[in-house]
Amino acid sequence: MALSFDDIKSMSLKKKIATVFVAFILFGALYFTYLYQPIAEKRWSLIDRLQTLEMKIAARRRVVAEIEKHKKDIEKLRKNLKIALAKLPDKKEIPPLLKAVSQAGTDVGLDFVLFQPVDPISKDFFAEIPVQITVEGLYQNIIAFCDAVAVLPRIVNITKIKIVPEKAGHESGYTLVTSCTLKTYMFIEDADEESQETENE
Repeated sequence: MALSFDDIKSMSLKKKIATVFVAFILFGALYFTYLYQPIAEKRWSLIDRLQTLEMKIAARRRVVAEIEKHKKDIEKLRKNLKIALAKLPDKKEIPPLLKAVSQAGTDVGLDFVLFQPVDPISKDFFAEIPVQITVEGLYQNIIAFCDAVAVLPRIVNITKIKIVPEKAGHESGYTLVTSCTLKTYMFIEDADEESQETENE
């Protein structure tokens, strides 16, 4: 049964308060059910979605940062490889390089007793070319030779050094016989490139 304004007017004060209180609760329940709750659920859903998107964005930013770091590392490796390859002579440059090594010894006053290249040893993309050498000369001449080899534009290493005094009597000291293995390295071209060079010739 619907209440009219006259009915409410004729009610006692307690009933009026009770009616207003019930109406307020009813209105609040309707507001919460049909207005606030859907909006609140949508808001929390949007907050959850925003947090998920922020996590994905942060993860992708980390991935992008890692990619950029790897790109820089790869570029650095490429530069280092380019520098290393520049120090590896190709097949045509080996004889002049060995001649330069021999000349370096002669220039500092060493006498070559043995200068014998050994068969190359194949590695991944380069070959190791050992050269067995035996020289005679003073200690300072041997040091000067090692210094001269170290500053050559190509990679040349001196290993297995054995020094034996030969004789005294030289005004500057003992004459030493020095045996060692000198190692240089040659860049190995791809088989396809070699075949193309052969065809062009």
